[in-house]
Amino acid sequence: MKFTWPPTDTLRPLDLEAHRRDPSSAPTIIRLLNETDAAAAWTVLEDSREVGWVAVRTAPLDGRPAGVARAGLRAPDPIGPIEESMLHTSSGDALRLVQRLALERPDGAAFVVVQASWSWVVGDELVVLSSSSAEPALAELLIARVDALAAKIVIDA
Repeated sequence: MKFTWPPTDTLRPLDLEAHRRDPSSAPTIIRLLNETDAAAAWTVLEDSREVGWVAVRTAPLDGRPAGVARAGLRAPDPIGPIEESMLHTSSGDALRLVQRLALERPDGAAFVVVQASWSWVVGDELVVLSSSSAEPALAELLIARVDALAAKIVIDA
């Protein structure tokens, strides 16, 4: 499957492949993305500063309805309601989910993460863009940037 972004200076590729061979030297975010089988990932920039990341992965539907496959994108215990909407894109309609999660750092400090995902059914697979931010002030900006990119992404099966 091939993903083509619109021309942008908003994305900088993250080298997941180099760290798959030697995860010990990988930054935490790259180790986590590799654990989720991300096919590719990018840092999302705003005026040359990092506001978050976005990753893409695919999952076979294996005969399941898309709604069943998408259920796995939902956090088991979100804070408040999950925001769900359809985004019309050049590759068809995408389901966008935004959810907030309470997590705990190794030192016991609690914090909130905002997770967002965009998913398309392409052939017999679910294509998922995902991002998250532990900085609520940047989360909305990150989601807006990925919304704009997702609207123009071209997915070729």
